[in-house]
Amino acid sequence: MNEQRAGSDAVAEEQAASSTTTIRKSKRKVDEQSLTLARSLLSNRRLHGNPAVGFTSCNAGEGVSTIVANVACAAATICEEPVLIIDANPKQPAIHKRFRSQQGPGWFDILDGSENPKDCIQATEIENLFVLTIGNSRGRSSKSFNVEMVAQLIAQVKNRFGLIVLDLPTATDKSEAFSLAGELDGVVLVVEAERVRNKVAQRIKDLLERSGANVVGAVLNKRQEYIPNWLYSRL
Repeated sequence: MNEQRAGSDAVAEEQAASSTTTIRKSKRKVDEQSLTLARSLLSNRRLHGNPAVGFTSCNAGEGVSTIVANVACAAATICEEPVLIIDANPKQPAIHKRFRSQQGPGWFDILDGSENPKDCIQATEIENLFVLTIGNSRGRSSKSFNVEMVAQLIAQVKNRFGLIVLDLPTATDKSEAFSLAGELDGVVLVVEAERVRNKVAQRIKDLLERSGANVVGAVLNKRQEYIPNWLYSRL
């Protein structure tokens, strides 16, 4: 395991962030960008407790699920406590496919009271990394659940996991990402270079903050040469 960690270098460039390759323990390497972000998210645990951080984007297809998986895998190599990924994106659930896990029972089944978290959280092939998949999401939305229920579930898993990383829905108008984001310790906005205009990214950031979200950073994905000005101070 120590040799694996010592030899973990870049597994892919950011241009490959939309890849759907299954993550396997025998082949997984951790890229430096993901390690840097994982360290940042874990840095204040002793002062503020185990963080729950959501990742969202301005548009679908900007690589959020891949970044969530990469950051969580990186965190699992450096965190002394287990790390948990929660798939909270009913429109585009992807975590169960990436880790070869069962789609349910999961997130929605816990929120509707039909399942217990301990019966839904699944181990992965990555040491120290667990997933809570979307569950039975057909025709359902996180908006149908009281925010207190979401807050209670997050508080419960914090007792067991050193870092909780959530794959959130896209932060578009009327998105459930806004109601979920306000219940988390932080939100990271994924912005795809050459696709998202600066004004659009700024607008989504502002909407998230108005909903009560703590926007702690941003990831410029598939970048070329530039980065929106307001993102510089967040990276």
